[in-house]
Amino acid sequence: MRLEWTPGAWSTALEFVAISPLNANETGTVAAPGYGLLHLEVGRNWKIAGGELRGFARIENVLDRNYVGSVIVNEGNSRFYEAGPERGVTVGAQWQWR
Repeated sequence: MRLEWTPGAWSTALEFVAISPLNANETGTVAAPGYGLLHLEVGRNWKIAGGELRGFARIENVLDRNYVGSVIVNEGNSRFYEAGPERGVTVGAQWQWR
C-alpha cells in the first residue's frame, strides 16, 4: 500500500509492504514467518525548458527490521533462509523530456 501526497512541486510518500509466511520445504513443515516493511520517500520536481527534472530520496526498511528476504526451498543442510536487506537509502534524479 502506498500513500502519496503531492503539494505543488514537492511529493512525499509512505509505503507499507506485507509478505505472508512462505514454506521452505515441500512438506510444509518449515516456513519463514511473514513480515511488514515501511518505506519513506520525498521528492521535488523542477520544470526546465525541454523537460522536467525530479530529485528524490528514499529510505527503505525505515524501522531496520530483520526479516527473511528469500527462501531456498528444500535446501539439503536445512539452511533455508537468507536475510533481507537492512535499512537502505537511495538518492537519485530522473529527467523526463517533453
